[in-house]
Amino acid sequence: PKISTFLQSLFEELQEVFPDPYVHIGGDEVFGGSQESEFMRGRFFRETIGDALQNISRKMVGWDELLDDNGLPKGSVVQIWRGGNAGVRATRQGVKIVWSEGFYLDLLKPASEHYLYDPDQEAQAKAIGGEACMWSELVNHNTLESRIWPRAAAVAERLWSPKETRNVADLYRRITTLPSRLEAMGASRQRSNQMVLLQRIACGDHLLASAFSQIGTMFTPLGLRQRNTPPKYTTLTPLTNFPDALQPDPQAPRIFAVLLSKALRGDTQAKTKAKHLLTSWSRAAATLYQSSGETGACSSLHALSTLIESCYQVARAAIAALGFVGKETQNGAAKAASALSDALAGAESEARAFEARMVVGEALHMVGAALGGKDPPPGGYINSCRECEFTVASLTCSCSSRSGFGKNSVLERPFECAAPPGIDNQDGCLVCVRLDGREERARGC
Repeated sequence: PKISTFLQSLFEELQEVFPDPYVHIGGDEVFGGSQESEFMRGRFFRETIGDALQNISRKMVGWDELLDDNGLPKGSVVQIWRGGNAGVRATRQGVKIVWSEGFYLDLLKPASEHYLYDPDQEAQAKAIGGEACMWSELVNHNTLESRIWPRAAAVAERLWSPKETRNVADLYRRITTLPSRLEAMGASRQRSNQMVLLQRIACGDHLLASAFSQIGTMFTPLGLRQRNTPPKYTTLTPLTNFPDALQPDPQAPRIFAVLLSKALRGDTQAKTKAKHLLTSWSRAAATLYQSSGETGACSSLHALSTLIESCYQVARAAIAALGFVGKETQNGAAKAASALSDALAGAESEARAFEARMVVGEALHMVGAALGGKDPPPGGYINSCRECEFTVASLTCSCSSRSGFGKNSVLERPFECAAPPGIDNQDGCLVCVRLDGREERARGC
């Protein structure tokens, strides 16, 4: 009775401050072991809260753990974060849904993954909205905005758009300029904050900070689970390292992947542009590596010397391998492809050590495979329902979970995607052809 009385008086007081019709009671990750936690996990405690909220005409919202024990009050809302069959269970218990699964920005997934997220069809009818989650263990005032924008815009568009709206290339066309537009409006300091971090890593040298900015587009930072498992960061840990200065979904790797895809089909102009981008990366890496070895070099720059060197090796090996693309004479092509594969393996290992991922490696593996080099390790290629963007002729296509490879499957070979002849691509129907010639047709074609 004391608990019921206390909760009732608490919510009555809160309703005067917060007039909203919903009250979120949490309910996630209440681990067992103590008498208190077992009590909070129990049905009595939840029903007590539900009764107190109903008495003041408020509706209860809680995480999907509340579904583990049937009997939620009528009108309750469950926030889905664990996935699985939680959405179906919520639907069958007659409660409404707020989607969070697929929209965790702190995992630093690309905007395309949030945009192509496809929740359970049976549960969608009960959905009243969604939430882009940004947990703050690995953000501070300098990194928060880069971890939110522009990817949060992809979540927003996913939530208010029909499920048939899945043009990833058009999404990126529109959201890429969002950070600069927000900064021009005075609503963000994302680019300025990134430069603060780059200047710190470069010990105040503007030239070196610019070079770091260039090679930084070859990488993405690891997300919260990968970077902080097991936990090693606290609220007192300075977030001023290399991954903190990186963008979660940089534009350069997407452009680079399109250029390489075109180059492998004989587009000499795209091949030249890809070489120019590789050259800019190699020059930036050379500048940084030379400075890191100088007497009196700052400690942060020196600490990154092995990663910087691996960037240079990848860029130079890629330029050499790309030189064989489209040539009739392939003498030395296999050797160049092998050198590229070795350079990528070293760089990807170095990147993981610095809590980053070398995202351009996914596209460069296409070159090695096309020239007959070593196959990348399993999962090294682009995921069929996550990051596939290729331009075929004048048509830009995006692979999704409808691509026939199965949701979240990883291809064993790189592939290209195009709309089948005579079929309108707007319905998402694609034909994906592996480099070994085997064709996979999308469901629904």
